[in-house]
Amino acid sequence: MPFSITVPADAEPGDHVGGLVAALVSSGDTPVEVERRVGSRLFVRVAGSVVPSVRVESPTAVYRGTLNPVGTGAVDVTYTVVNDGNLRLALRPSVEVSALFGLSERATTGDVLPELLPGNAVTLTHTVTGVWPLGPLDVHVRAEPVTSATQDLAGTVEPASADTTLWAVSWTMLAAAVLLVGVLVALWRVRRRLRVLRASTKPVESAAGTPRALITTTAPAVRTAFRARRERGRRSAVPRPVPPPRR
Repeated sequence: MPFSITVPADAEPGDHVGGLVAALVSSGDTPVEVERRVGSRLFVRVAGSVVPSVRVESPTAVYRGTLNPVGTGAVDVTYTVVNDGNLRLALRPSVEVSALFGLSERATTGDVLPELLPGNAVTLTHTVTGVWPLGPLDVHVRAEPVTSATQDLAGTVEPASADTTLWAVSWTMLAAAVLLVGVLVALWRVRRRLRVLRASTKPVESAAGTPRALITTTAPAVRTAFRARRERGRRSAVPRPVPPPRR
């Protein structure tokens, strides 16, 4: 069935999408009519200045660690690709994650988006695995136009990109480090207390000048008992008067 399309005079240059629907109505011996419809998409490119353009916006990243304190984790990256040009585009998205100075660089490339119409947007999420928890991480998102309809655009259109950062921390390793520090502090305090107790222990001599016992100066009850015992020893050393003999 032939058809024709009339382009309005004020139509903007670039790709436009539409649809063509054909309907067939049939009826039999009953008053019920059956209508069958067939549709097909239409793509029309209006002549003029065409601009293939795309941008990446709102990138966010989340790090997911593991229970293994020395294991790697994964980064979930979510972003939105917007076709702000006037050509329909097929795009190849990719995500790259790296630590400071380019350390532990990991990347992933998604499947090619077959079609993104002018003015449309799509939100994507990619997961980058094998990422070490090295603190601040740089995330680079890229969307490269590869084709427009049957036209090859690879390398001819500037890819869109966006960056974000996140912190990757192994909470299991952090908890283990805090526990280790706590144990070391406790051991240091116990050792220090023992050193103080040893330094406060000194020999105590009897009234005759010979060592009698070791007493801890920090024990008041022991000191009091020792002083009482020493006082009794001094009293016993004083000579008692000798009574006269009985007749």
